[in-house]
Amino acid sequence: MKLFTGALLLLILFATGSCTKTVTNVVDAGQSIFFTIHPNEWQPTTNTDFGKGFSISLSIPEITNDVMQQGAVLTYISLDGENTFEPIPEVINGVTYITSHSAGVLDVGVFDAYSAGVDHAFSNDVVLKVVLLNTTRIQ
Repeated sequence: MKLFTGALLLLILFATGSCTKTVTNVVDAGQSIFFTIHPNEWQPTTNTDFGKGFSISLSIPEITNDVMQQGAVLTYISLDGENTFEPIPEVINGVTYITSHSAGVLDVGVFDAYSAGVDHAFSNDVVLKVVLLNTTRIQ
């Protein structure tokens, strides 16, 4: 019996001794950048699709050509001191919020949803959360 138990133990030892351990590294391919925009920083602008409004251009060197080609730029706005964030583009209380981006720059526009024109920007600070995703393109 001892011989049988010893042989079984050796068999199990050799059979399981050749197991391969696989390690998966999780890489954080995203980053969030927060901007507080004060009311006096919005500039009057005119957009052919939306009419008169206000805009701001933000320098974001992290928006690289790689992010432009295979990643994503997601923008969220908080009008209540970071209690809630709404994704842009969005219409909130009749005001349209839009964004466009190129390498190194994010433009944010605020326009009247009914093309009547926005005659003032904001009376309080606005917080923008910009999420950058740098991903691998799969063909």
